[in-house]
Amino acid sequence: MNRNLMKKIVAPLLAIGALLLAIAWLAGTFNDQVAPDELTPPAQTYRSPYQVKLQQLDDFETFPAALQARDATLVSSRILSRIETINVRAGQRIEKGDVLITLNSSDLDARVSQAKSQISAVKARADEASRNLKRVQQLQQKGLVSKSELDNASANARQTTAQLQGAQQALQEAQSALSYATIKSPISGRVVDRIAEPGDMATPGQTLLSLYNPSSLQVVANIRESVALGLSIGNQVQVTIDSLQQTLNGTVGEIVPAADANARSFEVKTDIEFNPQLLPGLFARVLVNTGKIDKLLIEKDYLRRFGQMDMVWVANNDQLTRRYVRIGRTIGDHVEVISGLSSGETIVLPDAKP
Repeated sequence: MNRNLMKKIVAPLLAIGALLLAIAWLAGTFNDQVAPDELTPPAQTYRSPYQVKLQQLDDFETFPAALQARDATLVSSRILSRIETINVRAGQRIEKGDVLITLNSSDLDARVSQAKSQISAVKARADEASRNLKRVQQLQQKGLVSKSELDNASANARQTTAQLQGAQQALQEAQSALSYATIKSPISGRVVDRIAEPGDMATPGQTLLSLYNPSSLQVVANIRESVALGLSIGNQVQVTIDSLQQTLNGTVGEIVPAADANARSFEVKTDIEFNPQLLPGLFARVLVNTGKIDKLLIEKDYLRRFGQMDMVWVANNDQLTRRYVRIGRTIGDHVEVISGLSSGETIVLPDAKP
């Protein structure tokens, strides 16, 4: 009985001991131990070391803006008539005085003809009244007619003269109305949109075309109060057009003297030089100088791009470390570093890929 109990106890103990010995052997307990040592990597070669330093630069605050034409107009009709022809389309260049739209003028032509006929009839009566007045004046001097007949002849002459003037004014009115049937361009520029088509009925005040002058484009931005109050007419600002990747110099041309109570901002209009690539409605940014600030700048040559990330090589005790950085605006051949580098660090160009 005791022997069987001993077998049941000893066998598991022997198995556990064998397992522990196997684990110790696998862990290298019975091997010779080597003292730890630090492996020194080989020195890496590089060129053009550049120590990053803070530089004092102009600080700019950016405001979203849009291009708008100072000289823009909506072309409409002054009379009720059907459109016969439209001679322009959207995007077409025009000169001041070009015929844009022709309206049906048959009834207006008839009014002009009637006015001319009326003038002819009244002029004939006026001429007859004038001749009759002269005859009565001669007879009255000879005492052959009474004073009342002379007065009647004089009144008749004045009446026909007034009728002639009225007929001439009616002709001018008819001719003026006829001129409304030919709509000409009030400015030189380009057609923005063609809203009507031939055959449509034009009513007074209805917009038919929209025009703008490309040389009158301005950049309009809403600038917060604290910055706008420091601006004045003639101040220089920078304008960037993201879609064209262009930076332009602008001059503050107008500041609306009333703040937007909801946005707490002023509308500021900036004049820019004519550029044929610019179009109304393009998104822009206005950069306003708000003072000086310390910034880190590095040359573009030190910057490497991996996908959508930018990095530089930083030298530390002859070792190169890849450092990802966040960059800001570009200033000439230099790029502003927002984060990722500190003043005093050295960036380099490696001779070969580490």
